[in-house]
Amino acid sequence: LGKSELSLDLIGETLDVPAGEVESWVVTAIGQGLLDARIDQMRRVVLIKSAMQRQFGRPQWETLKQRLVAWQKNVEQLMSVWESTRQKRGEAIGEMTSGMLANGHGGRDSSSDFRR
Repeated sequence: LGKSELSLDLIGETLDVPAGEVESWVVTAIGQGLLDARIDQMRRVVLIKSAMQRQFGRPQWETLKQRLVAWQKNVEQLMSVWESTRQKRGEAIGEMTSGMLANGHGGRDSSSDFRR
């Protein structure tokens, strides 16, 4: 291809990505520094100023796709670990609170109740 302007549709076909996800792939590529480009949403094209490769053809899009898929999997794994940790912490706090209440360490302390 080697063009400085590519349609979002062509990028989607090349990456085998649903049309609704193409823009986010391009934005990610820009954010990762793989492309210096901007998206013209009205014309549905990507205006490429520069890329890591002199020519950004099908092989480069395939490489980009592989990198983005790997990045996406890493993010998903990170989110899974975070959610698991959050749930474990919630369970631990719940168990601590239940234990404190069962041992009489929770609720209102009658010694601090100053009713007149």
